Amino acid sequence: MIKWREDLTIHLRKLYPNVPAKLIKRRLHLPSGTILYVRSAVQQNHPHAEGFYNLGESAYLKLLANSKLHFVLLLGRADNAFIIPQSMVKKTFQKKRVFRKRKDVSKECHFVVWKKQNRHVLKVNQSKVKHEIEGYRNRWDLINDFS
Repeated sequence: MIKWREDLTIHLRKLYPNVPAKLIKRRLHLPSGTILYVRSAVQQNHPHAEGFYNLGESAYLKLLANSKLHFVLLLGRADNAFIIPQSMVKKTFQKKRVFRKRKDVSKECHFVVWKKQNRHVLKVNQSKVKHEIEGYRNRWDLINDFS
């Protein structure tokens, strides 16, 4: 099991002992049918970035189509998570040029999260727009199972 998966599962069990989560691939499945689609950062030695991420176009489309699917970004540790609501996912990744074709035929988008003036910001590669995400940090209550 990859370390972040184990850490997140343990962290959620501590916070919400009555909500068991079942891990399947990159997703945590909750008893209600809610699914957490989790991405962990690929840490890089970059002076401004705290984490680099990618999101496949097919995952993006699933996130928009299913209100029970939630996008979670982990930055370093399980207790440093950003629960990105569906509306923010759409706003951030809706531009057609955001998803680039890869050698293996799939399309994906690369983005970075960094801290700017004590606030976390998300910026999609090839875009000048920065999205403030600090308000979503550790906001598990945005998911009905945890509220």
